[in-house]
Amino acid sequence: MRAQGGRLRHHGDFDAAGVAMTRYAVARHAAEPWRMTAADYTSRVDDSFPELSGAAALGPTPWDPGLAEAMARHGRAVHEESVIDDLLRDLAGGPVPVLPGPEDARPSGRA
Repeated sequence: MRAQGGRLRHHGDFDAAGVAMTRYAVARHAAEPWRMTAADYTSRVDDSFPELSGAAALGPTPWDPGLAEAMARHGRAVHEESVIDDLLRDLAGGPVPVLPGPEDARPSGRA
């Protein structure tokens, strides 16, 4: 897909498993994290959300080191259902935030 100019974006839950899956998708498939930043997390996290189980095993978030810090600080999981409106808006044609990579000077585009 990438050889043909395609881009793979990945969004997961803001919990230990979701972070691990995102980290794997980035490392194995050169996926671009999609709405997986500290700002995305903190804009949705709420004390009513479930406690973040496995926070000690969260691991790094190399695409945005501040994400792991924010998740550890708040200690709450944010599931995809909580951000579905943003994801659907992106898919409907809204701008998709793109984190710059080492070789990246690409403009943001659609999912």
